[in-house]
Amino acid sequence: MASNTLTRRDALLLGGTALAALAIPVSFACFGSRSQDEIEANILSLLSDQPGAADIGRQWQAKTGSAINARNAAIRIAKRLHAYGWRPDADTETAHKALAARVRNDFAQGDMVEIEGWHLSRTSAELCLLAHLHMHGHSHA
Repeated sequence: MASNTLTRRDALLLGGTALAALAIPVSFACFGSRSQDEIEANILSLLSDQPGAADIGRQWQAKTGSAINARNAAIRIAKRLHAYGWRPDADTETAHKALAARVRNDFAQGDMVEIEGWHLSRTSAELCLLAHLHMHGHSHA
């Protein structure tokens, strides 16, 4: 029988997640002179179906109740991809390789989310959420 109580292990994992979230600066400073809009557009260009991705992002936001805005979502994704060689001025092939590597890492680490019965890497889910927020004008809220 499954228990709904929070175990010590769960508390440690959640605490680590909170610390990692605090380590993400709300700044695009590490990406040079690129504007927020340029970085968001570059990240969104990784999607072949932005409306489809936005629908998935909408579902995930509804499920989680997340109040994140597009700017902060883009920062999170940019930092995740940056660790795998992505830069705002990266060519398409390099950008897609960085995304694929990050997604593989998410799966290897068990960093996944469930949306409507589908298991997605957290990075993929955040990319879908960014598409949703971008399409619906939640850039700076």
